[in-house]
Amino acid sequence: MWRIDERGVRAAVAVICTAALAAAAGGARAATQRTFVASNGVDTAACSLPAPCRTFAAAIANTLPGGEVIVLDSAGYGGATITQSVSIIAPAGIYAGISVFTGDGITIATPGLNVVLRGLAINGLGGQNGIAFLQGSNLVVDRCQISGMADNGIAIFAPGSRTSISDSEITAAANTGVYADAVLGAVEVTVDRTRFARSQWGLYVRQGARATVRDSTFAGHTQYAALAANDFGTGPASKLSIDTSSFLGNAHSVFAIGTTAPARGLVARSVLDDSPNGDYTLAAKGMGQLSLRDNALQTATLLADGGLVELAGGNFGGLAGWGQLNPGILRTYGGNMLNGGGPLDFITVVAPN
Repeated sequence: MWRIDERGVRAAVAVICTAALAAAAGGARAATQRTFVASNGVDTAACSLPAPCRTFAAAIANTLPGGEVIVLDSAGYGGATITQSVSIIAPAGIYAGISVFTGDGITIATPGLNVVLRGLAINGLGGQNGIAFLQGSNLVVDRCQISGMADNGIAIFAPGSRTSISDSEITAAANTGVYADAVLGAVEVTVDRTRFARSQWGLYVRQGARATVRDSTFAGHTQYAALAANDFGTGPASKLSIDTSSFLGNAHSVFAIGTTAPARGLVARSVLDDSPNGDYTLAAKGMGQLSLRDNALQTATLLADGGLVELAGGNFGGLAGWGQLNPGILRTYGGNMLNGGGPLDFITVVAPN
């Protein structure tokens, strides 16, 4: 008569259950705080350092909210729609490419997110926007190159958001390098040490958006290099503040246009050259106001088309000409050393505050 060894049965069951749990864990990858991508990665891998994934999308899906995706070597890693807070980081010296054939390269469209994009190269090959920031709280774009987009390099609509762009290059967009629109709610943008080149518009803040630019370069734009506009609704003023930057070879350098609400621009300690096609360099229209302080003007042309352009002191160099329309106001507070274009006697002179 056979006897059952109950202790042996219990031990065997425990072994079988342990094996089953291990197999289940291997089949369903657990998200981790830090994941990795590499040129030889596989998207069904664990996205770990020894077993990296191949694409950003797969790595993000296996990253805990607030975690990091690290690029291990140079390759193209594809675009992604980001639905959680995350940092995507390519160390210096590594090429982390995203080729955008259709749609947007990176889409951020979930409220409350904090996203960091560092060291990416986003190339437009028919796609609309390099980065579309539609919803979210904070976006950091650092050491990124964005070029050739069919619409904008970076499009920012996220209400209540802050975007920081630094040490980057945004070039050859069919429309705008960086377009920020506050039609849905407040939008704030800061730009540091960034090069804008060869788009229609370099930086365009609209419908109450605000931008601060420092130590940056705008070159070769076919429309306005930097534009503050309010042409829809009656919301808060669009504001653009530019400091220690250079404007070279643009059709127009800085323009503030307010047709339905104010738009204000301030340019300080910057270099502004004349338009290569002989058109105006610095202008204000309607409810637009543009203030210039401590700038080097290289044969610049001023236009007040119903708006206010003021020389707030410390500007030097040359003027190629000026114009007043509808009726615009050109104002000086004195302390400017400008040559060419005729005397400045026509400008309203206001005593310094």
